[in-house]
Amino acid sequence: QLELAADDPRRMPVALLNPLSEDQGVMRTTLLPGLLANVRRNINFQTTAIKLFEIGKVFFPTGKGQPQEKTRLAGVLSGNRFDSSTSPLYFKEQAVDIHDVKGVVEFIIRSMRLPTADHADAISFRIPHEEEREPFVQPGYALDMLCGETRVGSLGMIKQEVLRNYSIKNDVFYFDLDYDALCGVKNKAKIFAPLPVYPAVRRDISLVVRKEVAGGTLLAAVKGHQDKLIEDVEIFDTFTGTKIPQGYKSVSLRITYRSLTKTLTEKGVEKSHTRVVRMLTDQFGGSFRNE
Repeated sequence: QLELAADDPRRMPVALLNPLSEDQGVMRTTLLPGLLANVRRNINFQTTAIKLFEIGKVFFPTGKGQPQEKTRLAGVLSGNRFDSSTSPLYFKEQAVDIHDVKGVVEFIIRSMRLPTADHADAISFRIPHEEEREPFVQPGYALDMLCGETRVGSLGMIKQEVLRNYSIKNDVFYFDLDYDALCGVKNKAKIFAPLPVYPAVRRDISLVVRKEVAGGTLLAAVKGHQDKLIEDVEIFDTFTGTKIPQGYKSVSLRITYRSLTKTLTEKGVEKSHTRVVRMLTDQFGGSFRNE
């Protein structure tokens, strides 16, 4: 159902001697089929915002003796970002996209205190070559997660052809990580950061750039910009349509500014924000508007 190649190890499960039922006759080699079955079940119950995950064992044959056990961490997102029945009225219904699932994975990285720079096992992302892309992932919506030079996971959008095998019509985004490998990485030392005393100020930018420019590249440019007031940056929207030139896309960034020593003034924030806007347009071209 996942369109795996015939020689893919995940197509070679361990058979059970005394299965409880015919459809449970083998040990699982991936967590995704179970998660997709639960997506379908939630859709049937008219759930509008589906976010599921599982940490569990998968099993592979060793030729003789006990099967090899590995621990995977996988999750799926589908539908809206927020549950319409519980969200405040001012929340607009927005469908989840690849930025949401990447944000979940980045949260896992931060929570596990995994290194992201200046380390032999630094975590990074890359777009896989066509022959390396998972067969169940939509081309153009696939990312691999690396630990140093070793692939330890993948994320992206599942192909419609695969979703039809599970009777799912909605878009589904997934991540699938090698939990054993991540637990083996030396964590960064805990560093205490005092709670902020002064309020933050947020500014939005909608930047029109070529489609080839990755969102992560824009985020890295802002985070690497030499401005002490920049606390955080995130992508909250991407758009392509009739108002956007052919070959371009609009990427909306939300930048958080904060000072550790004083309350920011409108003039000070605007000065920093203008420098960021100028840096982005100098590096990536295109046009922008402040929001």
